[in-house]
Amino acid sequence: MSEHDPLAGTRADLVGDPTPLARAFFAALRRLPLSTWVAVARLPWRAKEEPFTESAEYRLARRRLRQVLDGMPWMVGWVKRQVSDTVDVAAAFLPGVAPKPLTRVALLAAFALVARPYLSATDFTRLYEPFAALIPPDDLIRGL
Repeated sequence: MSEHDPLAGTRADLVGDPTPLARAFFAALRRLPLSTWVAVARLPWRAKEEPFTESAEYRLARRRLRQVLDGMPWMVGWVKRQVSDTVDVAAAFLPGVAPKPLTRVALLAAFALVARPYLSATDFTRLYEPFAALIPPDDLIRGL
């Protein structure tokens, strides 16, 4: 995995077509028990006894992810629609659950997957961590 300057290439140069990988993620997410997804969304992801979402490394990984995503607005829109549709269905089955945490954790994982070729392995691991054991990315790739 290499660092990437999203302003250096065209949309096609930037991503190729990560859609099959993202579709595989959403299919796996839909098969995941809702209670598991809710539990993952509520967890404070931790690294070295500090809240993971507040660590400087995590913030830098998110910044680098945003830089990559800036170069693929069409994919960002598609991923957001897929997550929104999936969360809407989940919320219908769990009316007492706030959809925002579900959306946040699913968006971050899906964005990390589609941007994975342009993120360092460490950044990808940090961003995808909530789903790493539940929906292993290597299993998604093997399934394509």
